[in-house]
Amino acid sequence: MSEKLDLTPLPHYLRAKEYVLAQGYAEEIEWQKNVKFENMTAGDLFLEYCWVVISSGMKNQVARLINERFHDGFPNWKAIGHLGKRKGMQELWRTFPTHFDKLKQLTSDEARVNYLETLPWIGGITKYHLAKNLGMDVAKPDRHLIRVAAWYGYNDVQDLCIHLSQATGDRISVVDLIIWRYCNLKGSFKTI
Repeated sequence: MSEKLDLTPLPHYLRAKEYVLAQGYAEEIEWQKNVKFENMTAGDLFLEYCWVVISSGMKNQVARLINERFHDGFPNWKAIGHLGKRKGMQELWRTFPTHFDKLKQLTSDEARVNYLETLPWIGGITKYHLAKNLGMDVAKPDRHLIRVAAWYGYNDVQDLCIHLSQATGDRISVVDLIIWRYCNLKGSFKTI
């Protein structure tokens, strides 16, 4: 367990946010800010699930192209070249209303996040990605955020994003998105 470093991520976060906004991602940030689980439908669960499965282990820009093909003639199963992912998506296609009903019955984001891991092709990290996209206020511990959290001496991505959320008033999921998008565009948070 590392001790908290005497660095503050806040000025870097604010500069990253300015950069991401300047690069044209205001709409993406606004969406993450406003998406709420209470407003989700069973169809939203399926669509967000598909996006998370498609993008898992892929560069964002490549995943977007595959996702566009998947939606062209929806559902275009042939667009999903990875047979395991395709099979998982087809399995959820048959059962997503039932899963959505179970998810709606859960009363906490923690329980919902854990339930998401029971879906095909959703694991310990991707459950957070799906949860964020469904409006739960959590951070996804992906490689970029893990590096940033460690660089500032945080043991956990959630702690880093909670700290920045409290300092700025941005949702935890928005903090995650800004750090992730900055790293996606620039390669590292250390370039600030």
